[in-house]
Amino acid sequence: MNNMEINLVIVKDQKGNIYDVDHIEYISENETIVHIRNVDEKLKNVNLIEELSSTFVDVALQLKEDEKRYGNTWKERGLVFNGQSQEERFFHKMMDYITDYRENGTSINWLKVIGEAHIAYVRENKLK
Repeated sequence: MNNMEINLVIVKDQKGNIYDVDHIEYISENETIVHIRNVDEKLKNVNLIEELSSTFVDVALQLKEDEKRYGNTWKERGLVFNGQSQEERFFHKMMDYITDYRENGTSINWLKVIGEAHIAYVRENKLK
């Protein structure tokens, strides 16, 4: 069996941001350059956990709009509806979004994707 060595270096700055290190360059005993993996500058200091609250506010607004349009029809479909599991229904909905993207260039509405996942999550937790 071959032995494989994996080196993973993570750096935490003074603000608590964590970076995935590409490589470290030791210049001298007192000088080191840390090369961070190439990330878009706009994302460099984004913390996904901190983004959750604003994302969920946006998802809640999307769900309110959907409720105006569709009502509470999500409650009419259980874990299995018309012979399909909610996983199958979720997959088909995502395929609809992907098909629309591929054929028409329509951007995927990520809030709707999160909303669909949230409905499935709630349904699963409340019905089991």
